[in-house]
Amino acid sequence: MKEDKIITLVGKEFAEEGREFISGGEADPCRECEYEDVCIGNVEKGRRYRITKVRDVNHECPVHKGGVKVVEVMEPSIKAL
Repeated sequence: MKEDKIITLVGKEFAEEGREFISGGEADPCRECEYEDVCIGNVEKGRRYRITKVRDVNHECPVHKGGVKVVEVMEPSIKAL
């Protein structure tokens, strides 16, 4: 089964392959950011994601200290009975 690649932005200090996070949605400064569509628009609030690749692209961000990095993420499988 082929996994779809999702491109988004995460805090630079957090950007590490294999790390998982739950998207928290947008903060007030996001509404005026030129990267909002990539950062917030490609992920769903409350959904869990795993970082599969960290790209060597950085952007400044008023929310994340040190800025953000471009990452590829996927929705990890959920084990259930």
